[in-house]
Amino acid sequence: MFLLKFPTHRFSCVNRMQHEKTCIDRRFGMILNDRNILCVFKSLLKHFKIHKKFFIPEVFLKIKVLNGVRILIVPFFIIMIRDIRLFIEPQLWAEEGTIYFREAYLYGFKTIFKAEFGYYSLLPRTFSYVSNLFPLETVPMFMILFSLFVWLVPHILIGLSRNERLYSFKNKTICSLILLLTGPSDEIFLNSINLHFVTPWILILIGMDNLNRISKARSVLYVFLSWVSLLNGSVSIFVLPTYIYLILSQKKYKFLIFSLFPVLIQLYSIFIFNNNNSFHDRFSFSMEEFNLVYYYRVLLGSFVGEIGSRYSILNLIEIQSWIKLKTVLFLFFTGLVLFVIKERNKFASSLMIGSVTVSILMYLFALNPKYPNLLIGGGRYFYLPNTMLVIGYLFFYFKKVDFKIPATLIYAIPIILSLFSSGVAYFNKSRYCSDCASWKTEVRQNFRQNKKIQISPKGWVIDFNQ
Repeated sequence: MFLLKFPTHRFSCVNRMQHEKTCIDRRFGMILNDRNILCVFKSLLKHFKIHKKFFIPEVFLKIKVLNGVRILIVPFFIIMIRDIRLFIEPQLWAEEGTIYFREAYLYGFKTIFKAEFGYYSLLPRTFSYVSNLFPLETVPMFMILFSLFVWLVPHILIGLSRNERLYSFKNKTICSLILLLTGPSDEIFLNSINLHFVTPWILILIGMDNLNRISKARSVLYVFLSWVSLLNGSVSIFVLPTYIYLILSQKKYKFLIFSLFPVLIQLYSIFIFNNNNSFHDRFSFSMEEFNLVYYYRVLLGSFVGEIGSRYSILNLIEIQSWIKLKTVLFLFFTGLVLFVIKERNKFASSLMIGSVTVSILMYLFALNPKYPNLLIGGGRYFYLPNTMLVIGYLFFYFKKVDFKIPATLIYAIPIILSLFSSGVAYFNKSRYCSDCASWKTEVRQNFRQNKKIQISPKGWVIDFNQ
């Protein structure tokens, strides 16, 4: 929280009264921020002789709440208007219904602790069990609302962050927009089974906060959130190098140790799980294929859109031209990372390097890394590395751009391209299945007849017959 440093020089009586009047009169016309609020209440304390110890804590509390809540306005409405049908006619998505909800419905509480797909996923297990406690017709709505809350948690952390580059509401809003819009996100949008591609950002944003300036209560909250993130799937393990580096750079050793306890549980789940979906059976790598996948899906996809998407800037230029530019763009990216490291911009460098690391691990452990089209399909595997890359560049942009020097605005071009290409795709691509059966209709008819419910995508069916 910013503290106002009172002037050391003496005001005349007239000047002091004028100064206080100005502070009070301007409070309705100024943008809400910590400094303005403290200026107003400083004057009120003097006029009404209210002792500061009774009032200032309440002011600070209101400021913290406002900072955390107002950043949610933009992402909340953007999520809502992407496809309002998800809230009018909510649907369960793929394994969210056929595995997680089905098992919660049939076997109850004990399913919360069961690993699936080679790792443990806390949130879909918990959400499925809790939703099962309500009438069957309302289950998809509860799952959507639970997922919506988790999607908003990273934006709350951005709003509350004391990171030196997220000091202004403008910077927080840009960061929030990029985190939300950068694609591809249609596969992971508002479904619990793919929240493990979103929750790693909880870890990253905790690491990016200034942990030396937060209260003990928030430290405890951060440890809890880190546990949730690490227990919700394997992808958070992929960002651990970035997270550990950010925490160690702040010398918060005890915090780091406590926050990493769930890693042991997740690793145990990964190594004991033994079937065709286990991690050690997925491992596969082709340098030639990865080279193309990283170039098109991450390096280009983050800023100019996806291959084969009619909304992509990338498709405005012939694919052969992009192939010719590959070596140049790889060298440019490498040079940019080295330059950022030289400038000691730890946030930009850690996110950019982390993006490469996560991309490699995603490719290594993707469910079907060799099927012909990781270049086009499997968009869920690229949301995290793409957002890390663009937000990493954003922190480089924050340090370089000075609006008083027009020439520095050239650094904004990649951000504008990313927001435009991702934004257009975001509002034109949705996971909603308009051809799928209505959940309520299925519950009233099909479920009563044969204990089956059709869900999305089309062709997926929950069979409740044991």
